[in-house]
Amino acid sequence: MKFDDVINLRKSSRKFSSKRPKWQDIIEAVNFARKVPLAGNLCNFKFIIVDNSEIIANITKACQQDFVHAHYVVVV
Repeated sequence: MKFDDVINLRKSSRKFSSKRPKWQDIIEAVNFARKVPLAGNLCNFKFIIVDNSEIIANITKACQQDFVHAHYVVVV
């Protein structure tokens, strides 16, 4: 698929499933994010995948994003 096709097919989702996503899908998304082009080709960030609901609640409160209700949060 061409990049412009991907961009044109993009859409917002406002209705989410309560079903827990597959762990493999999360790892795949993080691996794709690691391969993005960066200024100066400096890859100086880390990904932390959080699946503890108490920690996720603390993260959402600290970021003032109380509307986030997720099974996993990826902290970059």
